[in-house]
Amino acid sequence: MSRNTRKKRSGSKKWIIILFSIIGILAVTGAVVFMHGRSLQSRTDTADVETTEESFQFPYTSEDGNIQFLSLIQFTGPNPDAENAVSEDIAGLQIQNISEQYLKEADVKVLMEDGTEYHFLVKDLPAGSETVAFDLSNQSYDGQAVCREIQCTAQTGESSMGEERVEISTDESKLIITNISDQQIENAAVIYRCSTGDSYIGGISYEITVSELAAGESFEFEDTACIFGTPEAVGVEID
Repeated sequence: MSRNTRKKRSGSKKWIIILFSIIGILAVTGAVVFMHGRSLQSRTDTADVETTEESFQFPYTSEDGNIQFLSLIQFTGPNPDAENAVSEDIAGLQIQNISEQYLKEADVKVLMEDGTEYHFLVKDLPAGSETVAFDLSNQSYDGQAVCREIQCTAQTGESSMGEERVEISTDESKLIITNISDQQIENAAVIYRCSTGDSYIGGISYEITVSELAAGESFEFEDTACIFGTPEAVGVEID
């Protein structure tokens, strides 16, 4: 059972190349694509600048110290956080879980100085990992508007991959769940995300449930949700 509607799109390879290019630029240059705090002309030369509504800068760390917001970007293509609706210049937010805990959920609002408000939802993000989340309403970002404030409410907690009972592997678009215990497993829920290797794509996660799996047996699940990247398990819940 998916946590969101899943649709495969015929032009997925093109979008993968476009998105990989965006993420690659961010990683190689170490800078922010279309990042806007204040304009370069208005930034102070002082090394340590207090982040306030009058002087907002990326990267920005949440008040609880668990999440770092790296950049606000533009993306053209299918939006996995808006049922794969295709649009131009969609607002995207690059996010990193800098805590040592599993990020169960983060509700994020980005307020711009022109009055625009972007809304992002992030679920099931492992400690230390990054993702690019997209505006839930598929709103566009012009690459010029200045960010004024980020509001975030988040919930962290423990997670498990069920290593003592199951082994999970990936074969291209397939998730393979193997029961490595000596007992039958019932109602094993596998939570997964779409991964490019360096980053996850989208704020949402997906879930499948294996109702029964005998000792030593494997179950193969063919994913159709990941337009970008391949499925990667991030959590397992077993009754």
